[in-house]
Amino acid sequence: MKQNDAYVESALLTTRKEALSLYRAVIRASVLFVWKDSKGHVWKDVIRESARKEFEQGKHERDPEMVNRLILSGREAVDVALDKFMEQRQKIMDEESKGKMK
Repeated sequence: MKQNDAYVESALLTTRKEALSLYRAVIRASVLFVWKDSKGHVWKDVIRESARKEFEQGKHERDPEMVNRLILSGREAVDVALDKFMEQRQKIMDEESKGKMK
């Protein structure tokens, strides 16, 4: 029984570090979203509030496998959002450069 407890504790420490890393990645990525939503809220703040709520909801999860799933899905969501942001940014830059050439 003690061996299993040690494994769970070790897994939780690792996942806590990964969760903190993910949270920081969300905060860093959120600074790119400077425009407002339909309600007039800056997307940066909306993203940060949403991330905080999700992390608060997940902080009591004790199953390391479930925590890893949450972290992986969160990491994937950040990556997808950043990819879409960069694609849109590139489109805008391409359109601006075409406009200057005319």
